[in-house]
Amino acid sequence: MLYSQIHILEYLKNSMDCDTFEDLLILTEAEQERIRGIIERIAPENVPLEQWNDALRFFTGTWGAQSGDAVKQRLIFFFTKPDGGKE
Repeated sequence: MLYSQIHILEYLKNSMDCDTFEDLLILTEAEQERIRGIIERIAPENVPLEQWNDALRFFTGTWGAQSGDAVKQRLIFFFTKPDGGKE
């Protein structure tokens, strides 16, 4: 799937069966594992860098990765930690 047709955040929301984007911010540990698997299956080159960075900012509050692969790895790490990467 090319994510130019649907924003990656919309894709993640739909894939997780969430009603709102805010639901993505209150995932259980099992749901975090599920979203991590979804992200792992997305080819970085299939998502525009701007959308990857939108997702990074949405979930982590940080910005500025220079490649889709770098953002993908940061998101995977974020969803690997039991607290959702929050310190």
